[in-house]
Amino acid sequence: MATLAIRATVPVDEQLGLLPFKVGELAGFHVAGVAPGRAVILGDADAPGSPGAVLEPHIFVAIAPGGPAQTADRDAFARDVFATVPNLKDIRITTSEPLRIGGQQGHQILADARDPAGAVTLRVVQWLRFGGGAYLQMIGIARTDAWKDAYPRFRSVRDGIEAR
Repeated sequence: MATLAIRATVPVDEQLGLLPFKVGELAGFHVAGVAPGRAVILGDADAPGSPGAVLEPHIFVAIAPGGPAQTADRDAFARDVFATVPNLKDIRITTSEPLRIGGQQGHQILADARDPAGAVTLRVVQWLRFGGGAYLQMIGIARTDAWKDAYPRFRSVRDGIEAR
């Protein structure tokens, strides 16, 4: 090599290009992190990873292999996947129901929870979209007082995701 260039940051489009799905709508969120080939976290926090960042509205989108083949098994599967969401305490699922997402079979769970310290009330939505031998998991989390503004943004992100 004759030269080497080090970039201070990687452009957002390049980071998102490493995913097996296209995020067509950021809904005002910043890219907080990308796991190439697997997942992205979008959030409002100016400093991802800072102590208060977990309390700002954020959405996690990931793809994983598998998923139930039978429609009747999707509610239990969605609940099992939801049970793996970290950093939530005192979780109470308020609704769990099937729905179509982007023309594909899906499932939605809405829940109330608290932050890990138990001091802040949160609202959580999980959407699973099934198809092609895999499922797409989308988890939106916001403080209860920020939910009214965050939820439509979460839906915009969800509705803007396409397979590559």
